[in-house]
Amino acid sequence: MTLAGHNGDPATTAASSAAVREADALQYSLREGPCLTVLAKGSPVRVDDVTTERRWPRWCAAVSGSGLRSVLTTPLLAADGCLGAIKIYATTPRAFGPADEHAMAEFATRATVLVAQAREHERASVLSERFRRTLRDRDTITMARGFLMAREGIDQPTASEWLLLSLARAQGRSPVQTAVGILASGEGAPPA
Repeated sequence: MTLAGHNGDPATTAASSAAVREADALQYSLREGPCLTVLAKGSPVRVDDVTTERRWPRWCAAVSGSGLRSVLTTPLLAADGCLGAIKIYATTPRAFGPADEHAMAEFATRATVLVAQAREHERASVLSERFRRTLRDRDTITMARGFLMAREGIDQPTASEWLLLSLARAQGRSPVQTAVGILASGEGAPPA
């Protein structure tokens, strides 16, 4: 199985053998092959024999010595595009026909649902972590501001000005880094 990464680069996420993983890696490095065509066009591709196939001459030449002879590749199509591809390789020529193409399409439909759900879960986890980090940063800044208010006997806007603008700029750091420094060392006198 190949999945299109968030940056668009394909990656083999599962392979049944080292030869299959290497056949995929050759496609990625040569930038040609049936899997990349499926990812780009979103339609299935069948290769009956890599020794006679002409669509990807460099990839076919490179993979022909591996013992792999035929390939069937099917896209994982979702509403937002092609998520990846499922492919099967065989060591015999003309190993796949229309019935195999149909079975792969059925399997790909089901696999697409799982991949799309996994990606949605991953996106939610990333957003959740960003939200937690934002809350932690806000709390750190609030505590440092309170520390400055108590220590210096100043109001909230003045403490915010010192913390968020003056000190952070003077130190060349972010407000959160400055707040952490204030809380850790008890420093934070206003800059002159």
